[in-house]
Amino acid sequence: MIKGLSVAYIHSAQGEKLAQWYTKTLGVPIEASFGDWSEFRMPSGSRFAVDQTSTPQSVVEKQPIVLSFAVDEIHKAVKDLAAKGVKFYPSADKTIFEAGPSLVATFQDLDGNWVQLNQKKRE
Repeated sequence: MIKGLSVAYIHSAQGEKLAQWYTKTLGVPIEASFGDWSEFRMPSGSRFAVDQTSTPQSVVEKQPIVLSFAVDEIHKAVKDLAAKGVKFYPSADKTIFEAGPSLVATFQDLDGNWVQLNQKKRE
């Protein structure tokens, strides 16, 4: 089901400023921006992003770093994981949403960390 790590990202109240810091200080160019989301791709192909948080922050946005795992069939993955007792945010039937070029579902691991499933939208 899990194909690999899609993207790791940082929630920040100063997202635009933080994204510029990564660009200007570390020399990592922004590959794409989607509203409050700035995404970087390393020469190795790995990705990370900065996500501007809203006010008030959701329970997911309060976690500074989130891992997002790549899947091919997000609806099936959510159904299968929910059947195994995985707790989705806000619920298994309302968790999938569009985020730029992806479909995303957010859930908690055993320690309560928020993690995600990520499926690239089909064109």
